[in-house]
Amino acid sequence: MNQPAHFDPFLADVFEVKNDLCKGLKLPMELIDSIVDFAEYWPHTTTVRRGEKIVTTGRGHEEDFVLRSYPLGYLPTKSDETDCSMLDKTSFPTIDPLPWSTTKPVAEGSANEEVKGKWLEESHMKSDHPCRKIVFTIKSHDQGWGGDRQHRGTYQGSYTWFDVGKEELIAFKEGQEPSSLPSKPSHKIDLSSDDSASDAQAITSVFHTISPRTESNQTSSDDTNIQYHFHHEFIPNQDCLQKNLTATKNVQTHQVVWSCDDDTDPDSVFGQALEDRGRGRATATGEFVRNMKIGDVVTVWAKARFAEWANTIEEVKIDVYWAV
Repeated sequence: MNQPAHFDPFLADVFEVKNDLCKGLKLPMELIDSIVDFAEYWPHTTTVRRGEKIVTTGRGHEEDFVLRSYPLGYLPTKSDETDCSMLDKTSFPTIDPLPWSTTKPVAEGSANEEVKGKWLEESHMKSDHPCRKIVFTIKSHDQGWGGDRQHRGTYQGSYTWFDVGKEELIAFKEGQEPSSLPSKPSHKIDLSSDDSASDAQAITSVFHTISPRTESNQTSSDDTNIQYHFHHEFIPNQDCLQKNLTATKNVQTHQVVWSCDDDTDPDSVFGQALEDRGRGRATATGEFVRNMKIGDVVTVWAKARFAEWANTIEEVKIDVYWAV
């Protein structure tokens, strides 16, 4: 018997179902919300990057930014790129992030709350922490040889992998941005409505990288030529999103689901089971999803370590689901 096709609802679909349950069956809203959550009938946004990208060790290219989601709460428009090429380096989902000073810019013209309020209204999110699920789909492989013989075809001894990062919204009214505000990644934000477009003030928004964390070469308070860089783990740790199979040339498709209901102890046998599948032991605690706030962005980074190890990426996709 054929299985029914999977259906991902749009925002309007979710409201239609909730309206039918409310008006048609006269169910209380608390029960309706429970039914919708149990069915995982949530709207979502998708970004994807396809093509071929090879990450290799050496010359500072052993960790490479691959893809970001749109901010939680923002509904991409027709002009927003969501399906990108590996060659694309200018669309919002593909722009390389810059490491900022560890101190975020503060100014009177901050528009964070205004922007988040607008997105909350448009996306109908239930709370400040509405994220319910994040799905990562990765098609990739390593160089197809190397490593210890007993590790080949397993996730042990794999030194090509993927990690997850997070960015947060920093928004200012145009003309009131602090001079220290970095230029990218940035995104145009329109807060106007149809009847007030002429009165709307333009918003400049950039996104501050929370993870990976930022470090500097500063050794004393007298240093002036301070340079900043992202800190990346040298080998896969318990937060690793997904490893490639060791010494396996064929493309592997991994779909990793992070849920707000996850509650796996990294030190348990279930944590060991995650590690056996090429995931970090601490990636099923649910904390990342539960801590997502309106305006937060999910990022994926590709890694490779040691001479001649190569992480070949054909596709990375991020689906972010939220409750309404």
